[in-house]
Amino acid sequence: MKPRDSYREIPTNSQRYWTVDLQEPKGLHGFRFPGWAMADKVQALASQALLECEAEGAAQLRRLSPWMGLVIGSCWWHRGFDLSTEHPGWRADDDALLEYGEQVASELMDHDYRLLEVSALYSACSSAMRERLNVVSRARERADFSASGETAPPESSKAPSADERVTGQDGSTSSPQTSGC
Repeated sequence: MKPRDSYREIPTNSQRYWTVDLQEPKGLHGFRFPGWAMADKVQALASQALLECEAEGAAQLRRLSPWMGLVIGSCWWHRGFDLSTEHPGWRADDDALLEYGEQVASELMDHDYRLLEVSALYSACSSAMRERLNVVSRARERADFSASGETAPPESSKAPSADERVTGQDGSTSSPQTSGC
């Protein structure tokens, strides 16, 4: 970990940022949602790891360190420290991302973070990423992303055909009224 020349501001009015308090001496840690592509890739890798290790029990928590490091490192936004390990970016393959995660976990251990503290940071970051990705999934399900020109124009924008004209009781014809809804 390398100290920053100046403190990084952590916005309190943005849902992209959150903090986790590890109490003294480590104190408040800031995190930032890494972006949709990176978060989706990181969350998929972390979920896979949890499924693989779930059956093995809590004793296997240490085996999760590459995944925990990946999640924590991808979200890291500490106001006073930057990680020394450089993030490979969202285009990196799974092996490079897991190597990065292992290096982040090792860096945290080198700075006296206990497994319980790393686990708390991982849990907070993983939950925050899952929550934000869930919002995107729900929006994607509700949105209509059909290509332009594939759908007919709205009924209110086309002229009524002769078949659509309304015949009144007195035998006169008129166009149907459309509501502005």
